[in-house]
Amino acid sequence: DVIVVGGGPAGIIAAERLAETGVSVLLIERGPANTVALGSTQELPWNNTLTPYDIPALASSMTSISGTKFCSDTASTAGCLLGGSSSINGLNFIHPPEHDWQRWPKGWSYADVSEAAARLYERNPGTTAPSDDGKYYNDHAYKVLAGYLDSKGWSEIDSIEEPNKKHMIYSRPSWSIKDNMRAGPARTYMPFAKELPNFTLKLDTKVIQPIRSGSSITGVLTLAADGSRQIIKVKQGGKVVLAAGAMSTPRLLWNAGIGRSDALDIVKSGATRNGVSLPAQADWIDLPVGHHLQDHAQIMLQFNAKSNFSAYNFNGIATNPVESDLDLYYQGSGPITQAAQRMHLWTSAKGADGRTRYLQGTASAMASGVITVRSFLTHGTTTVGELGITASGNTVLNTKPWLIDAEDRKAMSDFVQWWLDLTSGSNSTLSYVTPGATPDDIIASKMISGDHWVGSAKMGVDDGRRANGSSVVDLNTKVYGTDNLFVVDASIHPDLPTGNTQSIIMITAEHAAEKISAFKVGAGSGNSTTPTASPSKRGLHRHGRRMQRDFRRHSW
Repeated sequence: DVIVVGGGPAGIIAAERLAETGVSVLLIERGPANTVALGSTQELPWNNTLTPYDIPALASSMTSISGTKFCSDTASTAGCLLGGSSSINGLNFIHPPEHDWQRWPKGWSYADVSEAAARLYERNPGTTAPSDDGKYYNDHAYKVLAGYLDSKGWSEIDSIEEPNKKHMIYSRPSWSIKDNMRAGPARTYMPFAKELPNFTLKLDTKVIQPIRSGSSITGVLTLAADGSRQIIKVKQGGKVVLAAGAMSTPRLLWNAGIGRSDALDIVKSGATRNGVSLPAQADWIDLPVGHHLQDHAQIMLQFNAKSNFSAYNFNGIATNPVESDLDLYYQGSGPITQAAQRMHLWTSAKGADGRTRYLQGTASAMASGVITVRSFLTHGTTTVGELGITASGNTVLNTKPWLIDAEDRKAMSDFVQWWLDLTSGSNSTLSYVTPGATPDDIIASKMISGDHWVGSAKMGVDDGRRANGSSVVDLNTKVYGTDNLFVVDASIHPDLPTGNTQSIIMITAEHAAEKISAFKVGAGSGNSTTPTASPSKRGLHRHGRRMQRDFRRHSW
């Protein structure tokens, strides 16, 4: 009845919630499992029941661990395994403030999605206190920065308990950690899906394209790890749901002949080589796929500390953890239960254009004697970029979406200057690593992606096929010009959130599943055979079970 393409955070949630309604659901993920329980063979040398993806303290070290399943064909970092980027990211899990939905369309206000948020938090609440003993380990960076912020009138809060406070506040990091392991939908939703007889998971299988006949999607073309190809058909009246992420869902749309002609011409030029069967040009659907790409601009600020502390050896955990720390971990406590960040902080600034822009700092201390504050321009930014595609099928950045708007650049520049001023006093125990650097110097040399991509298949009421239309999907998340093709991942988000995107991606998928389930394909034509019951607000399993902790030592 339903094929969901992409087993990342949005895809897992949508697939599980749709399966709860009784329809048959196939979830297709291009990569392997992320946990031993689900079939991963990437066991840790010191525990054959765990993988590196499970361990909170390894979350910011994934790029240094051999075999981490990153995608090789995307314009920026993405995870190609079950859980998607929620299995390889740094574990930041920010509960969005209500204002994050202020520019979303009708049916997607905070009031509309609040029940979806509650359903998510029942299963995947996040935590600011991951160690069972209630302690915080390797806490030097937090204490130092708190002293500076307190002196400037900032307030300490718990960002989970008070998510709406986002001006001159700081918090212990909010992490997607549960039972001392990486959480995320692969751990908090997938076990429930696996219990359902009408749910099927297909791993190590890449979807090349949805198969489209006019406005109807009849199935998907897949490529297995052994090189074999298969068309998997969806039932009449069934639905195909794209959840490959903001970097990959556009490729699936383009490969189905959905997008502007410049991108589709590129796809056409490489179609034979890539095994893509584009519809006839007369059947192309002219939508602005890739045209509203947004991201948090990021500047990494590093400060030398006069107290030359020793940084924790996060990378060493993968092969040779400190024995005493491992003992604590098996008791559910200690530094291995924490991710690498040590503080989240936010403030805001109103620009000359009257728009309020939010800024986030994520602090850590991963090098001895150095405190790093990753600074992000978040909600309120107006800069947009464009995602494109190459003839080989890789997605690329045609236009980078960072600080093009003058007020965006000023907000970030002022934030950088604030940090330089804060740490420049004669009594300061911190100093910027490059003496004399200006905000312009720092932005020019240090600006990188926040890897918080949204908007590449934007949702809205302005149908992108029409003059000045900017949207790719409608308010039911259905692709304009199609009968039964939907998108549920960050591609459809029309605006950037104030914090990292993981939580809002999951909330959106929860709400989208409700809308997709209620939508009747071919309404009025009598050709729909898909059940249309909405997911229960409680779901089959409202209260996520406490997953059993299985920290047995490796048996030699």
